[in-house]
Amino acid sequence: MTTTSSSLARASRLPRDLALVTVAVDAVVVLFNLALQLWPDTPEAAQMRSTYAMPRVWILIASGIGMAWVLAATLAWSHGRQALERRGAEGVALLPGPRGRYGAVYLVVLVLNFYALGPLLLELQLLFMPGGQLQEYVGAPRMQVVMAVSTVTQAVVQLAVLVLGVWLAAWVAQRRVHRRAAPWRWWAPPCSHPCRCGARRSRATGPMR
Repeated sequence: MTTTSSSLARASRLPRDLALVTVAVDAVVVLFNLALQLWPDTPEAAQMRSTYAMPRVWILIASGIGMAWVLAATLAWSHGRQALERRGAEGVALLPGPRGRYGAVYLVVLVLNFYALGPLLLELQLLFMPGGQLQEYVGAPRMQVVMAVSTVTQAVVQLAVLVLGVWLAAWVAQRRVHRRAAPWRWWAPPCSHPCRCGARRSRATGPMR
């Protein structure tokens, strides 16, 4: 299978494309999450809108999101660059739709992170906060230490999920799709060439005695 110059040029842009796909998927998930929180005409959404309107709040949120996007895009670019160095442009050009597969897997990872792992970590953190169920077991003097440890643990877990998510998406994008072999059939179409058919029968039955 040969590759054209256009496909080789497109393959050489894989690191940049993976970084752009990462930022695009991140932006879609963040905007969708913000729309779910701020768009409904409910008291909770109005409270969230007033909270996000504070400069201190949205600056912290924007800086955190920006740092996460830069880190994820850098990791994606490095995985794409590593694929080019290991496989070469011709090998990358033969990969079936690496950008689409990368985006799909990374989207699944982000959705699970936002709507499954994130709320779980928040619930665990709320247990140790003032008014939480485990506050009486921790005690007031150690409350600040426990809250700091839980915050750091949540940040480490989110970082690990980000790194492993980009790695998993890049690994799936670089996988080759192997076609299944044709199924074995006990029957065969009739052969119109007598010499070939005779040779096949002699090989199958062995020498005559």
